[in-house]
Amino acid sequence: MLKENALKYFGTQVVLAKALGIKQQAVSKWGLVIPWGAALELQVITGGLIQRDESLYENRKPKHVDPETLDR
Repeated sequence: MLKENALKYFGTQVVLAKALGIKQQAVSKWGLVIPWGAALELQVITGGLIQRDESLYENRKPKHVDPETLDR
């Protein structure tokens, strides 16, 4: 989810931060792409009116781990 899309929906960083229950300073530190967890919350909060674009998070998806290769 792009930060600019969330800001268009909420209007200001202050309102966006309040919707997530975080401080405006945290929102101001985001780059162009909203962190995955916050994007998921915003998608739920808005009832899907703004949605995550999973292609923006390709590098953040968990990788498959083979349990046989883990140290025990």
